[in-house]
Amino acid sequence: MPNHRFEVISFDAEGTLVTHRYSELVWLEVMPEMWAKQHHVSLEEAKAYVLKQYDDMGDHRQEWYDLAYWFRRLGLSDPEGVLDRCRHEVELFEDVHRALAAL
Repeated sequence: MPNHRFEVISFDAEGTLVTHRYSELVWLEVMPEMWAKQHHVSLEEAKAYVLKQYDDMGDHRQEWYDLAYWFRRLGLSDPEGVLDRCRHEVELFEDVHRALAAL
């Protein structure tokens, strides 16, 4: 087998290197909590509303993946601050360091 030298290896981070926990926290917990507080509704009502907004758009449009878009659409502020506050929840899969070192 020939010896190949790769100059670049690209990974999709979520689901490959890190678990979905961080995204789930931001999109499914923190954003609905913020919306609930801002609109003085229960967390359950806010989750239903926010998830309906996601569903109504669907994942076929580029905006679906744009956190800043959703913060604007939902009237929320400080997406960068939310990401920073939640970053302790980024969780690597257990074999990531070993796999990367082997590459």
